[in-house]
Amino acid sequence: MKDLQSKQPELKISEQDIINVTVAGLCHDLGHGPFSHTFEYSLNNGLSPNDPKRFDHEEASIQLLAHLVKSNKIDISDLDLQFIQDLITGKGADKYNKDKSN
Repeated sequence: MKDLQSKQPELKISEQDIINVTVAGLCHDLGHGPFSHTFEYSLNNGLSPNDPKRFDHEEASIQLLAHLVKSNKIDISDLDLQFIQDLITGKGADKYNKDKSN
């Protein structure tokens, strides 16, 4: 992110953007069980891909992150927390392509 920030200033990457991406990277795998994807596969064995009972480590990661933020009273904006959670899941990132030209 720092490299992109310095080499592509037109992207207007803020220090908060760098922090958010770093936190997302560090927290992405919080929800992994023991033996990583093997654990997830074992839990989901026999369940259809759309079954709401399926275990998903990314979803578990964002739930754990939300719990950590709340229980430790971490001062973070709702927008930053949502951005970090969306980075973890890989969903909704396009909504943050805000026009930074102003």
